[in-house]
Amino acid sequence: MGETLQKKRVLKKILPDPLARRLVVITGARQTGKTTLAKEKYANLKYINLDSPENREVVNNIHSASWGTSVGNAVLDEAQKAPVVFEKVKYAFDEGSISFSVLTGSSQILLLKKVRESLAGRAFFYELWPLMQCEMNNSTKTNSVP
Repeated sequence: MGETLQKKRVLKKILPDPLARRLVVITGARQTGKTTLAKEKYANLKYINLDSPENREVVNNIHSASWGTSVGNAVLDEAQKAPVVFEKVKYAFDEGSISFSVLTGSSQILLLKKVRESLAGRAFFYELWPLMQCEMNNSTKTNSVP
């Protein structure tokens, strides 16, 4: 039997409430907890994992004008895998058909020119780093099967 470290991320307290009119981009290295954080903080939002080729195909085929009704306010995980999603989210946000969305992905998201241009002045960017000491101090260990 192994141990799993249960941790409370400081960033969870800082991220905006989904009632605010915001676009949120959470970036960070692999395995830092971006997906877990987004799923916990925004459990009431639709969750779309763009790591799935099928989900990418569906999202790519949604017309920008119908994004608000087809997708709506959502967490779009691994957004860098479907770069067109940034333009569609921007369009829906500007048109008012969505008011809140979370896009997660690797730190390379910020290197995509399309992202910088389409979300400029609209998105709040948060970078998730590996655990900080204060997070480690507040962690609890639980038993689990490895």
